Amino acid sequence: VPFNWRERLTTNSKLTVAVTDRLKLRMSYLTNAESYQDYEHEQQLVPDGEPARFNKGRNISLSMTHTITSNTFYSLKFSDFYKGYKEYQFESPRDSGYIDPNFVYHLESYIPPIYSFDTWGINMHRFQRRSNTQVAKFDLTSQLNFVHQVQFGGEIKQHHLTLDDYDITDADESDLVFEIEIPEKAVDSYNRDYYDVKPREMGLYLQDKIEHKNVIVNIGVRWDWFDAAGEIPTNPADPYLGNPRNATVDSMTIAERRNIDWTPFAQIYGDSS
Repeated sequence: VPFNWRERLTTNSKLTVAVTDRLKLRMSYLTNAESYQDYEHEQQLVPDGEPARFNKGRNISLSMTHTITSNTFYSLKFSDFYKGYKEYQFESPRDSGYIDPNFVYHLESYIPPIYSFDTWGINMHRFQRRSNTQVAKFDLTSQLNFVHQVQFGGEIKQHHLTLDDYDITDADESDLVFEIEIPEKAVDSYNRDYYDVKPREMGLYLQDKIEHKNVIVNIGVRWDWFDAAGEIPTNPADPYLGNPRNATVDSMTIAERRNIDWTPFAQIYGDSS
């Protein structure tokens, strides 16, 4: 049985077209696909229970350069970048192959000796992350005279970031029936890390390159704007976005909390403690 195996395929393509003496088009396309499995010492007797990992990426870039005069030219660029990573044992989270690695222990009320190798079980962890960025950029350069070369331009970036990280569990460990339970997909889920956000960026700049005798000076200004497009707590001390707690109670001392009727809170959180 192979341990720590890895397969990878990469491609690199470029194309340049001179439409006219003053107009050029360029395209590049890069891809990467990789699948592998890490070695886990405790699971060396059950290597098929370790999840496979998958990396995929691509980057496509298109650009145009147009020379207006002998002293002035501009360029337009567009790019689309994608990077994805997955980690799972089976593609479907409800695959019948998923069996709680501790299920046999529940069934036989057996506790294995410490520092022993696993002899059965499936890794129940599932993880997925994706990053996609699209960029549009414009630059214009003009040599006004022997002293001043002026540049100005701007760019816009649109991101799409997702993450999903959780473990499949047994819905009820008190019985002898294994039933798959998947944690809720929510930004404030206790047993699942999840987000799906689309941050944006934008920038503008103006620069003057001054050359006089043996001195070169670059003077410029740039303006950047960024929107994280994410949610943050209004109260930094209360990170539960979906079900905020009572900030007044959090700030109380232990002595003050002894006089509180906790019944309403126990009902809200479904926890008698």
